[in-house]
Amino acid sequence: MSSDFLSAAERERWHRFPETQGLIRPQPDDAIEFFGKRYSCLRQLVPLWRPTLTLWAQGPDDTDLRAMEVIRDLDRVPTR
Repeated sequence: MSSDFLSAAERERWHRFPETQGLIRPQPDDAIEFFGKRYSCLRQLVPLWRPTLTLWAQGPDDTDLRAMEVIRDLDRVPTR
């Protein structure tokens, strides 16, 4: 968790447990920073990019492919 996202009280609470810092924010965390700072842009672009992906399964019971199909079905339904 970046200090940008936490209030002073929340930061104080988490610093009481230094052994959890690696669990809360693994190092290096460049990818977390990258996506955190660009979330609004990604939120707009990923739905446009997702239909172009061709995904392959490791086996017939791959739940990841079924999850992506659910997301694609939801994308096809018009919103209000």
